[in-house]
Amino acid sequence: MRESELHLRQTMLEALKDVEDTRSDLVSTTDSTVASDQSLTLSTQLYKGGAASFLDVLDAQASYLRAADLLNQAKREHALAAVALYRSLGGGWSVTDDASYKTASESK
Repeated sequence: MRESELHLRQTMLEALKDVEDTRSDLVSTTDSTVASDQSLTLSTQLYKGGAASFLDVLDAQASYLRAADLLNQAKREHALAAVALYRSLGGGWSVTDDASYKTASESK
């Protein structure tokens, strides 16, 4: 009994750590995306004013799209970590061998 309790606590702590890690990644990635958006806006304004080349705008767009993609990945990882935490807390569902999900009420 004690071993299973320790294993449960370890699982919950690992899941909580994953959630916190992905939350931190999400915050930093959000900041990066905001900075990339500002850079894109500035380079577009400079291009329209004749002070920058269109290549600068394209570089800013590529940077923004990379940051947006990383933000989406961070959001996905955060959601997956939250689900893992809920599962470790007894979220009420289980995974079958064919990888389809069912709720606890469906499995009864």
